[in-house]
Amino acid sequence: MRKLWVLLKLNFRAMLRAFSFRSGAGSSKKKAAGGLGALLLMAFLALYLSGVYSFLLASMLAEVGIVEMVLPLMALMACVMSLMFTLFAASGLVFGGKDSDIVLALPVPAFTVMLSKILALYLENLVFCGLWLIPTGVALGIYGGASAGFVVCMALAVLFTPFLPTLLGALIG
Repeated sequence: MRKLWVLLKLNFRAMLRAFSFRSGAGSSKKKAAGGLGALLLMAFLALYLSGVYSFLLASMLAEVGIVEMVLPLMALMACVMSLMFTLFAASGLVFGGKDSDIVLALPVPAFTVMLSKILALYLENLVFCGLWLIPTGVALGIYGGASAGFVVCMALAVLFTPFLPTLLGALIG
């Protein structure tokens, strides 16, 4: 299990470095800053775009009386946006052969290596979908009222929304 977590951490960092659009030689501090900058850019875009769409959609649907449709619509939008990110990352991360010889030569089962790569994709999608659905939950709580069931429903939506883009991205990639 420890090997899986080490490989997952390694694959997630590699994905952030690939997402940061940095190439060439550079120090490890610059590469780490590039990965953190990419994560912050993705977080800002997800929060901003989702906030704008969620509040506008919730206000429109509140007038009609179907404000509870905001969550499924924004979850669907999160799946589509996450699938676009995943399609670009899946082929390079999961099936890229740059370091496959070295990783597969380690004393780690091939299943663990592939599982860590798929989990890294899921983790990227979880970050994006989670940040996408936070403003949706706030907008839905303001316009529709929040309850204990609402919080449970939001938590389940955040956990299970990234499964579909991860699966489709890995199959298409």
